[in-house]
Amino acid sequence: MKDTKGSNLECLQDEITQKRLCELTDKLIIKLERAIEELDDNVSRVTIKEKEIEYDDDGKKPIFERVTEREEISIEKGRIDRGALKQLASIIKEIKGKGSDDEEDDNSVEVLLSEDAKELSV
Repeated sequence: MKDTKGSNLECLQDEITQKRLCELTDKLIIKLERAIEELDDNVSRVTIKEKEIEYDDDGKKPIFERVTEREEISIEKGRIDRGALKQLASIIKEIKGKGSDDEEDDNSVEVLLSEDAKELSV
């Protein structure tokens, strides 16, 4: 007599595992798409520090000092970061290699750039 409870439990665990893997794959694909969209974003940070000092009536001793610091962040479109592009292509190639069981598949990833992107690439 077969242990149907055990085999049903294994099937259920396999289904849950497959569902979880699909969810994780979907999340990863979304993150990769976002990273691809941000390849030409350049982030610049500027820190501004201001110091305000009040002196006594004689102007010799400081009686009050205030230091304020703020950071301005700006994101601008610019040239495509080729290093990041290579990293993303490598990740996609690795994922593609894990997903296919065919040994004949060459696991190559071809990166196609539009004419505008080619002009902006470093």
